[in-house]
Amino acid sequence: MWEREEQNLLWTVFERRVGWLQLLIVIVIVVLAGRVIWLQLIRGKQLYRVAQENSIQVIRQPSPRGIIFDSNGTKLAINHPAFSVVFRPVDIDEETSHLVLDKLSNVLGVHRKWLEEQYQRVKREPFGSFLVAENVSRGQVFYISAHGFEMPGVEIESSPLRRYPYHEMGAHVLGHLGEITADELSRLGLRGYRAGDVIGKAGVETAYDEYLRGRDGARQIEVDSRGKRIRLIKEIEAESGSDVLLTLDWRLQEICEKALYRHGVVCALQPETGEVLALVSKPSFDPNLFAWRILRKEWNQLFEDESCPMLNRAVRGRYAPASTFKVITALAGLETGSITPATVYGCEGSFPVGNRVFRCWREEGHGRLTVVPAIVDSCDVFFYQAGLACGPEEIAKYAKEFGLGERTRIDIGPEEEGFVPSKEWKRRNYGMSWFPGDTANLSIGQGWIEVTPLQMAIVASAIANGGKIITPYLVDRVVHHNNGEVILENTPKIKRTLSLKPETLMLIRQGMEGVVESGTGQASKVRGLRVAGKTGTAENPRGDDHGWFICYAPADAPEIALVVLTEHGGMGGASAAPIAGRILREYFSVIR
Repeated sequence: MWEREEQNLLWTVFERRVGWLQLLIVIVIVVLAGRVIWLQLIRGKQLYRVAQENSIQVIRQPSPRGIIFDSNGTKLAINHPAFSVVFRPVDIDEETSHLVLDKLSNVLGVHRKWLEEQYQRVKREPFGSFLVAENVSRGQVFYISAHGFEMPGVEIESSPLRRYPYHEMGAHVLGHLGEITADELSRLGLRGYRAGDVIGKAGVETAYDEYLRGRDGARQIEVDSRGKRIRLIKEIEAESGSDVLLTLDWRLQEICEKALYRHGVVCALQPETGEVLALVSKPSFDPNLFAWRILRKEWNQLFEDESCPMLNRAVRGRYAPASTFKVITALAGLETGSITPATVYGCEGSFPVGNRVFRCWREEGHGRLTVVPAIVDSCDVFFYQAGLACGPEEIAKYAKEFGLGERTRIDIGPEEEGFVPSKEWKRRNYGMSWFPGDTANLSIGQGWIEVTPLQMAIVASAIANGGKIITPYLVDRVVHHNNGEVILENTPKIKRTLSLKPETLMLIRQGMEGVVESGTGQASKVRGLRVAGKTGTAENPRGDDHGWFICYAPADAPEIALVVLTEHGGMGGASAAPIAGRILREYFSVIR
């Protein structure tokens, strides 16, 4: 009896333990099933993507940028194949890696300590690699290829290198490249730009970067668990960027570059259309320096240089227009009726305004003058009186109608808008009233007024074309690199047309022709060519005066409007006018 009870008790304990074991098995099965469901159904796609990334290595293939041409098909920005050296220390022991680094240091001239730092940074990464050197010579490429067995993990990669065949010539028009910054990436990330991209930083390269940059390609390579390459799975060819055709005539650009022998600016426009025929800003820089990562020393030299070679003076330089502004003062006076073609003012070399005496550039004076001779001889005293008769509001009004004090909207910004002062501006900023002496200064383009050389080129164009204020442009069209399909085409844009009396324009043009024929701009005279121009000498508190000359030619059927500014050149008639004369002479004898 006791034996049977003991057997029943043992059997009960056994059944209870089996029950617990079954429960435990069920729990384990449920947990495992739940984990499988979690991994397969909920996180399956994510884990599959991670697995793919671990087994497939994607190597980016940079796309060649589009080529930049002048209006005659001259190539101004091109691409050359360039080679980089990359070290991937995959499946390479420590001792061999150090031998490879020693070899790379000797062959490429790269600092050994820097190589060691890069190696230590990437050696534990599954697909670790680092760029050893960029734009290496062909001789170095041949050596590394021939001695590849001595340098396991070292690879040569090819990528397009931007080249500018004419170096400093036209650099401010073409611009340069650089690696995208964090701020730029935050703005451009949604448009397909990525960290590490090389993008345009100035000029045409930045204004039309979206067209020039193309589409990168890629190679998908299968690798093993240690990152060693097994096979090429797929290759997507890089797509070249679109080509950009400029309005520039590179023959004229070269003439202007050679003629401007000092710091300054030359702008040449087609007066009817606004096409930029040439644009020179000196000093300049070599954009090839930026094609790869520029050295810190070279960067500092460029951006700390007091002569500011990176500044595009044509659109960002601000200068007093000096006597070139007198054509606007004369025009404002004639249009408002405050002076007439018969108005006579006397010049004895000076003129009292309030408690100040304002002088003429000719100490002995010009005698009695009407408006046309006053333009021809650039008489300051005549324009003091004409400006006072007209008033600062009307002068400022016409200055602004000619585009001064506003950006030209040229297609390679950024640009300065210049400045046209007013009574309200002086009261607000200086807490002072506008004095007659302020008007006298404004009348001859001195004082607070500031312009850019490109703005004055538009003034010259407007006088030449009958009062049309045009938007200048540098890019004629953008075309597909392969089939030539036109993707974008710029056309002339007229901002506004000034309602000027025909007699006013006739007098201004007559005076400007006289400037070249017998006045202050005779140094710009070209035999057999009628040129209309105006000289200017801008006072400069930081050194010698700046010289100005604005003109257009032929005077009876204008084909070109030209502005020359010589920084610290002194009198415009002696420094800027001869340069303009040389440019016009060669343009109409060689190119036209």
